[in-house]
Amino acid sequence: MIDIKIQIEELGLVEGKLPENWDEITVGDYEKIFENNLTDLDQLSQYIFILSQLTNIPKDILMEVPIEDFKNLLNKIQFINSDIPSYDCDFIDIEDNRYYLYNDFTQLTAGEVITIDTLITQNNNNFNKIISDLLCVFLRKKKDNGKFEKFNTNFFERKDDFKKLPIIKVYHLLTFFLNFKN
Repeated sequence: MIDIKIQIEELGLVEGKLPENWDEITVGDYEKIFENNLTDLDQLSQYIFILSQLTNIPKDILMEVPIEDFKNLLNKIQFINSDIPSYDCDFIDIEDNRYYLYNDFTQLTAGEVITIDTLITQNNNNFNKIISDLLCVFLRKKKDNGKFEKFNTNFFERKDDFKKLPIIKVYHLLTFFLNFKN
């Protein structure tokens, strides 16, 4: 992460942190970038929105940054124009819990399908906005016998933990699901 400091006459020094690569972007950060439809904005406004989401610095403050400094900030996040690197793994560890991808889509229950369809519909097919929700459905613990735990709506209590994961560790899981859905 890069420490950034912006001096604003009326506010004084405003500080934030800016990620330098995909490794430093969490699922929660990624979802915040896509919480709005960016295609309605011009390119400069898109970058201001993205910088604001990644640094937690309000857009109006970023709009006061001198253009040369703003260009330098944009150069630091050019990695967002590239694909998220693939990160193949069989499981994800969070604290003392190990989660595996439940990918037997032919064995989904009615409750799982309803949950997935509801999430997708409520978010206008914006998968980027609901990665942590989808992870609550597809990342599961295994029981001692090696079988996956059965889906339960209490799994959504894991969402905050999933939001803290680096996007590169789980993005391939989402694309796996999207490829199957297509």
